Amino acid sequence: MITAIVLAAGIGRRMGQQKLLLPLGELTLIEHVVKQVMQGGVDGCIVVTGWDHDRIKPLIENLGARTVVNPHALEGGMLSSVRCGLAHANPAATGYLVCLGDLPGISNVLIKRMLKKIQNDQPDILSPVYESKRGHPLYFQAGFRDEVMERYDDVGLKGLLDAHTRLVTEFECSNEDILIDLDTPADYENWMKRQAE
Repeated sequence: MITAIVLAAGIGRRMGQQKLLLPLGELTLIEHVVKQVMQGGVDGCIVVTGWDHDRIKPLIENLGARTVVNPHALEGGMLSSVRCGLAHANPAATGYLVCLGDLPGISNVLIKRMLKKIQNDQPDILSPVYESKRGHPLYFQAGFRDEVMERYDDVGLKGLLDAHTRLVTEFECSNEDILIDLDTPADYENWMKRQAE
C-alpha cells in the first residue's frame, strides 16, 4: 500500500502569489498534480497545505485526496510538511511517494511506471533521474519513516539519499519534466510557452 504525499504548504514568495492556484489548462497547478498522482494508481493521497488551506482544500477533496494542515510550514520548511504527511498517512502504508505540488510536468504515466518498478523490484528508495540529475517524486519504504521523522532537519530528504546511497535505485526518465518546478513568474511563463509550442 503506497501513500502519496503532495507538498502544498509553501507561500510562493518568489512567485509573488499562490503559485499552486495558477491556471494550467483547465485546472489549477495543484489540481493537475494531484489528479495525475491519483490517476497513477497510488492507494491514497495526502496533500499537505499551509497558510492557504481554505483555498486549496475544496479543489483537492473533489479529486478524492485528503488534505492536512502543516502548522509549522512557515518555519519548518519542506521537511516539516513531509513529516506532517507521514504522521497522517495510513499506518498500513508500505511506502511513500513524496511529490512537490508545483511540478507541472508530472504525469500519471510516470507514476504508473514508478509503481510498477516498486512492485516488481521492491527498492528501498527510488529516485527518478534525467541525465544523472535527480528529480521528483521520490519514493521510500515505510521502514525509513521514523528516520525521516527524527533526522535530516538541516538537509531535508536529501539527507536520506546521502545516508543510504547504496539503497537508492535510480529510475531513468526520458525527459526533464521531473526536474522542473515553478518558482518564479519567468518559470511559469516559460512553461506555458513551451506547452503552447
